[in-house]
Amino acid sequence: MNAKYEHMVNLVRQHAAMERAGDLEAVLATLVPNPIYTLWNGMRVEGMEAIREMYTQQLARRTPVKVEDMAPLHVGWSLNPSPGNVIRGMWVNDDAVMIDSLIPHVGPDGTMKEYACAAVFPFENDLITGEHVTTVPEFSAILDEEIEDWSRVIAVNKAKA
Repeated sequence: MNAKYEHMVNLVRQHAAMERAGDLEAVLATLVPNPIYTLWNGMRVEGMEAIREMYTQQLARRTPVKVEDMAPLHVGWSLNPSPGNVIRGMWVNDDAVMIDSLIPHVGPDGTMKEYACAAVFPFENDLITGEHVTTVPEFSAILDEEIEDWSRVIAVNKAKA
């Protein structure tokens, strides 16, 4: 893999690991100043403050995983110690990294289920310009519940415009 592609893949790995660790500032440090996210529910979230608000709410509802407890992110390896979470495919070109994965989620009854998820991470000037995420409807509903108040994300997004 060439140096540019290696940097891109490593930055996506870092971004994902910092999401799992709940480190908001480290996640945001991987992004350009004006990121654009297209989410699993079709919503477009644009601008650093709107992305910050979204992650603040999302990370507050997750249990952080210590970085030292995470398995390395490699194709076919686990993102975290949970069984399942497998990267089924990873593609890199000059403009983006795309990941196709199975993400485990432990439900309120304690059972784990894996959900298919695909994410594209576009790049500009060696930083991630956003995320474009799609998943199955059932997991989309779970992710939507992680954001307690979408109106705050939307209000920040509109205020920027």
